[in-house]
Amino acid sequence: MSYQLVNNIIVFDCDFNKILDNKIIQVIKLCDNIYFNNYNNIEICIKTNNKSNNKFNKYWKISKFNQPINNLPN
Repeated sequence: MSYQLVNNIIVFDCDFNKILDNKIIQVIKLCDNIYFNNYNNIEICIKTNNKSNNKFNKYWKISKFNQPINNLPN
């Protein structure tokens, strides 16, 4: 799957690099936070708020997302 919902957070996989289409935008509207995961483990992403943490260096994997985001809702 290219993304997962965890409570009010949408977490995109670290390999996700697609244009944000209307279907995804509708899901984003329901969320309070968006993470383009920098870890290869979603639990660590949530636990660290997707920020670098030396404790989890071996799971760090920079997000490949590089698409326009001008169509995101406010």
